[in-house]
Amino acid sequence: VGPEKKAYTLHKALLVHHSGYFRGALSGDWVEAKEGTIHLEDVHTGAFNIFVNWIYAGQLPTSPRSGEFAPHDPEEFPGCSFAIGRLRAYILADMLIVPSLKDALFDIEYKWYSVLQPPRVKVAIFAFENLPATDPFLQLLVDSYC
Repeated sequence: VGPEKKAYTLHKALLVHHSGYFRGALSGDWVEAKEGTIHLEDVHTGAFNIFVNWIYAGQLPTSPRSGEFAPHDPEEFPGCSFAIGRLRAYILADMLIVPSLKDALFDIEYKWYSVLQPPRVKVAIFAFENLPATDPFLQLLVDSYC
């Protein structure tokens, strides 16, 4: 996973149960299904850690000290690396077709942005650059600013 090619050993049953992407990739005549290995070099390891914690424990990070959820370079997103970490997990949930994780992350962001404060502009820009135009998270961002 990621450009550093971090290896994970995960239970196939959990992957295919939670993820439409893994369900498709690990079944049939695909090379990945035969080898039991999938390479996700364009995936951020912090986001993947959130996914792994979700499928094994059903938990999401509640604070920046919850694990390795921030970007590799905190200077890239000063003051909002934890929000970017959750957003990367949301984007990954969309990519891996994990609706339960995507919904849980959306609920957290909805409560935060609709009650407490809108996200920093860098978070909104990152979301608009990495999510499909029809994703409800983008509408949440617009609504939180209006």
